[in-house]
Amino acid sequence: MAGFALLVAAELTDPFNPGTAETLFSISPLVIGISMVVTGAAVLRAQRWTGWRRFVPVVCGVYVFAVFLPLVITLGDPGLWSALAGWELSFAALGLAVVMEASTTSGARVGDR
Repeated sequence: MAGFALLVAAELTDPFNPGTAETLFSISPLVIGISMVVTGAAVLRAQRWTGWRRFVPVVCGVYVFAVFLPLVITLGDPGLWSALAGWELSFAALGLAVVMEASTTSGARVGDR
């Protein structure tokens, strides 16, 4: 959440102080990527999610370092928009995974978990 809070702060700061916003825009994907990799590792270790859904949180984090940053570094602004589109699709998959896992476990009784 801290990484996303930095993104919100960057968006709010951009019209008034572009230099600070640029710094926040540079830091926030790294914070989000690291925290999503850690979260993904926790999801994998807990072994509560099944199938493709268990890998989605770690994919959201690895995407930052494997795709997002290389595209932005090599292509600049055109790469940024492509990288953001893919990143948002990974978070859409995360939302779908959360909803699907919640629906499969909501029918279970407390003792069945």
